[in-house]
Amino acid sequence: MTKNIVDAYRKAVNEYEKDSFHDVISFCENDKKCNEDNSLKKNVLMFWSYKKIATFYEKGKKYRQAYEFWQKAFVFAKKYETKIKIGHKLLELINKMRLPMAEKAVEIIKITGYMQKEYELKGNKESVLRISKLQDAAEKLLKKSGTLH
Repeated sequence: MTKNIVDAYRKAVNEYEKDSFHDVISFCENDKKCNEDNSLKKNVLMFWSYKKIATFYEKGKKYRQAYEFWQKAFVFAKKYETKIKIGHKLLELINKMRLPMAEKAVEIIKITGYMQKEYELKGNKESVLRISKLQDAAEKLLKKSGTLH
């Protein structure tokens, strides 16, 4: 029986299957003590679990599911570099997904917003400018499609 998130994660690593990492997340969602815990240990294990699941989906070319799990991993990412890497991964996955152009543009605007915030926090003005241009292009595309007013 799994007693805590560390046990759940150890089991997942030993089995190394996508469902095992889902079990880590489920454990924490269903265990009140884990769910309310905001410790570094819990957050790191949740980040790693979401990252592992996203990677499994990506290798299986299930880009929409990979995208969803990378978004969840982003929430638990603490380091600037990690958040930026995830932002780039999300943009890459959007490019691989078969989505209507307007939906892609909406997602690009959302992702670039996260990235812009991180770049601003680090004072990386060059990257803020670069990512703003991508965001502007996506917004223009939405305006042309009639989705953004």
